[in-house]
Amino acid sequence: MKTKTLLLFLCSILTFVGCSTDTEPEIDPITEPAPDPIPEPEPVPRNLYFPPMNSDAWETSSLESLEWNEGVVAPLYTFLEEN
Repeated sequence: MKTKTLLLFLCSILTFVGCSTDTEPEIDPITEPAPDPIPEPEPVPRNLYFPPMNSDAWETSSLESLEWNEGVVAPLYTFLEEN
């Protein structure tokens, strides 16, 4: 009977000693880098364009207003037609 009691006592002690705690580990700022913060989501641009649902008409913009290089438009169309 003493052996069963002693064995039960030792198992109980090992169970309590082997349990982990729910506390977060301390970080030494000198030896360990701080974890990266969660990045903030990027804001949604306010100048998005959605064409109207009840029409096939789309807004158009000129190349000059977009400040695009007009000299590469013809080679771009050629490339798109070939591929």
